[in-house]
Amino acid sequence: MLLAKHGSVLFVAGVLLLFAVSWADEPSPSKEPAPALPVTQEFFETEVWAKVGALECLKCHKLGGDAEDTRFVLVDPKRVAGAEQAQALRQNRESFTKMARLKEGDQSRLLLKVLGGLDHGGKQVLKPDSAGHRVLQEFVHRVHAPIPKSAIEATQDPNAPPFFEGVLM
Repeated sequence: MLLAKHGSVLFVAGVLLLFAVSWADEPSPSKEPAPALPVTQEFFETEVWAKVGALECLKCHKLGGDAEDTRFVLVDPKRVAGAEQAQALRQNRESFTKMARLKEGDQSRLLLKVLGGLDHGGKQVLKPDSAGHRVLQEFVHRVHAPIPKSAIEATQDPNAPPFFEGVLM
């Protein structure tokens, strides 16, 4: 009877050990963030500009605004017509990209400024973890993310001759 009791305990322990070993063999989820998507003009216009830039930044960071003497001056696309609107949005995207690339330590100056840091004259514009702040975090993440090799390969013509073919040294 005692052997049967210990035998069943050993059996259960053995089954648990097998499960533990099989779970250990499964790949654990990666702690690395998913590769970022590129900063497309569409993403900038529909997310960054529409949800943050036009609503918050443009109040001061424009000609005639309180921050017109800074390096971050934006153009209001609503004040121009036709093709100039698209040009204004591209210029604003470039301004946001330049600011996102600037760092203070390991943090983006863009993200620090909107939270009221680094002598931002407009004080805190966005609350940490607000929807607008999350949009800017995603933008900064995309700006700093390396271009995936698959994206580079997708732009290459597989039928093109070797790059240096025909070059004489």
